[in-house]
Amino acid sequence: MIYFRVFELEDVNRNMISNEHVFKHTLSRGPSPFLARTLYSPAVEWYWKCLVAPLALRCAAAIAAIMSVLVIWSEVIQTVEWFPANNLFLCRSLFLFL
Repeated sequence: MIYFRVFELEDVNRNMISNEHVFKHTLSRGPSPFLARTLYSPAVEWYWKCLVAPLALRCAAAIAAIMSVLVIWSEVIQTVEWFPANNLFLCRSLFLFL
């Protein structure tokens, strides 16, 4: 349901400013298996949801932005025939040809 997602996002927001480094849920969860409790403890969950995941999403967004700029640059420069080295995707083939 959508309200579970809302509570989860509120929990992440509240736990990001927490000094305890232990993820605390607003809604109680059902019992989980022993292996899941030991490998994905509240401390591991805090590090994943509050430190690693936001950083990974920012890095993915930066890589996507760089790739978008490279594709646009390649499409714009593709019509310029007098200097094909401006096309970043053709530079590799040009140097391999020489």
